[in-house]
Amino acid sequence: MESIPVFAIIIWIVEGLVVLAALIAIIYFGVRRIKNYDKEDFEHRSN
Repeated sequence: MESIPVFAIIIWIVEGLVVLAALIAIIYFGVRRIKNYDKEDFEHRSN
């Protein structure tokens, strides 16, 4: 087997971290939006 270039491993790790960070951000903001949705939007609609 040929040895895998170091930069290929670095790119793979960086891509993995970027995807992971994106998923965490989507979930985090999604949860925040759902929690704020109950409080803020209900007040705006009642007015």
